[in-house]
Amino acid sequence: MKSINFNIQSISLAWQGTILIAAMLAFELLFVGVLGSLVQQAEAEATRQMRAQDIDTKSSQLLLTIYDTGNAVGEFTRTLQFGATKRFESSKVEVTSLMEALKEDLKDDEHMQPVLKRLERNIYICMPVMNRIKEKTAHLDREEAATVWRQGMTQVISGNKTVRNLVDTELIPDTTYLMSESRKIEQEKPDIERQQRDMAKTALLVGFFINVLFGIVVVLFFTGRIVSRLNVLVDNTDRLKKGMALNKRLEGGDEIAQVDSVFHDTAAVLQKEEKILKASEARVRAMIEHVPVGILLLNSVGTIEFTNPTVERTFGFESHELLGKSITKLLSREKIAGGTHLISELSQKALGHIIEIQAQHRDGHQVPIDFTMAEVTLGMGGNSQIMAMTLDATERYEIKQLRQAFVKMVSEELRNPLTKVSDFLRQFGSGQLGEIPEKAIDQCQKSEQNIDRLITLLNDLFDLEKLEAGKIDVSKAPCSLQAILDKSLNAVSMFAQKHNVTVEIPQTDLQLYVDSNRIVQVLVNLLSNAIKFSPAQSKVTIAVNQNDAQLELLVIDKGRGIPASHIGSMFQKFQQVEAGDAKKKGGTGLGLVICRAIVEEHGGTIGVDSEEGKGSTFWIRLPQEAVIRS
Repeated sequence: MKSINFNIQSISLAWQGTILIAAMLAFELLFVGVLGSLVQQAEAEATRQMRAQDIDTKSSQLLLTIYDTGNAVGEFTRTLQFGATKRFESSKVEVTSLMEALKEDLKDDEHMQPVLKRLERNIYICMPVMNRIKEKTAHLDREEAATVWRQGMTQVISGNKTVRNLVDTELIPDTTYLMSESRKIEQEKPDIERQQRDMAKTALLVGFFINVLFGIVVVLFFTGRIVSRLNVLVDNTDRLKKGMALNKRLEGGDEIAQVDSVFHDTAAVLQKEEKILKASEARVRAMIEHVPVGILLLNSVGTIEFTNPTVERTFGFESHELLGKSITKLLSREKIAGGTHLISELSQKALGHIIEIQAQHRDGHQVPIDFTMAEVTLGMGGNSQIMAMTLDATERYEIKQLRQAFVKMVSEELRNPLTKVSDFLRQFGSGQLGEIPEKAIDQCQKSEQNIDRLITLLNDLFDLEKLEAGKIDVSKAPCSLQAILDKSLNAVSMFAQKHNVTVEIPQTDLQLYVDSNRIVQVLVNLLSNAIKFSPAQSKVTIAVNQNDAQLELLVIDKGRGIPASHIGSMFQKFQQVEAGDAKKKGGTGLGLVICRAIVEEHGGTIGVDSEEGKGSTFWIRLPQEAVIRS
């Protein structure tokens, strides 16, 4: 037979509790059953006592009735009085009734059945004799009746026994025996009641001690098994928090063991993720320390809270010399590129954008850097901070300086000679220097157009270099928007006539605080593009919209439109909608770039809405600050 290894820990807590409660309920039911049995015994004994009392009473009545029956017959034979006859008849009925009652009470008592049967038999033997005596003496005198009585009482009626002997030896002793047996039962009552009380006390004491035992078992179960196992979970939680090794896994399959198993698995995952996180942190730390970009962490007022080694190498400061200091410690004393001195303005320009500024080295010389800012949230508190990044742009700055000098030289050295050549070709082609063949006139006009295009390219390149260097002149002053629109219209009127295009401008009394010449430059560029790409006999319109937030200038044409794929790149350098536009329509691809730079210097934005085949709408949006309120 195989042995069964039962482990209570493999049972769930619910089943353990169910088993424990079931055991307690089973004991309580057993205890109630024992008490019920004692109650039944007490009730049975009470019934037995009552029956014994009833039998004793009836037996006594029977004995008295038997005596009374005999006395009634004897009295009748002596006195011949009618009242004695009535007593006899009444006693006879009562004897019968008492016998039937005793038979009913003792029907389940096998020990008393022989006595009861003998008693009944003897009564039924004696009764007829008494009846005959009463009948015979009814018509006799007293002497004769007495004689009959004596003869009847001495008559042998059963074996060799007379009526008197039968009454004296059997009838009366049997009745007396019934009485004595009943009284024995009554005499046993105190002892039985004492035994029942003792049994009840014993049952109550046993029940009490077993209940106490069950209570102790429950306490030991919860303290020794559940609480102690829960303490292991609590200790594991503390160990996990402190980074210590966890306790051994709890054995069993109950809920606590399952929770402990899940806790161990979770801890293993967390430890694995912690290792990965530490490795990631080490990599990030190594990247921050070795990346050739300076990284600074600033608070909301521009105080430096962290620097990486690249910052130290770029600016010559030790880390402890910068921590707690303002970012302005690294900025040049001169005006930064973009025209701002304050940290808030620097954040506004550099947040999400890369700008070029002149920084201050520890030894005093200036360091050109690319500078950008990003808003980051570090830690669990959710406080936002500013991460500033710097890149040493000395080499690029030097190359840029060379390029600017070259562009300036080319512009100055070539623009004047080309202007003179253009003027000569114009005079030569117009016949001012003498008549020339028709073919030469055509070549002169083509050469003049190419030279004008080259001069425009040089001017745009020079303006672009000034914009990239942050040296473009933007001189804001109060001016009339209507004057700006009129100047723009006058500047393109001849060009519009040449292309047979009408330009319309609105009438407005708005006063602006802008650089009027630069805004005219932007509008002229947008109008020229609109005219070039509009069909003959079409119309180009300037519209003005104003609301509480901004002022909007619109240049609307009905030309060929711009494909959706080209709209995003329209304000990049050297961009044309079609590859042949520069040759067919003229232009350098730099005009819109310059327009965007001028508009952004005014704090505005520029863009285009277009649908291919339906025309384009270029818009300029200036902030409300550019409008002078009347």
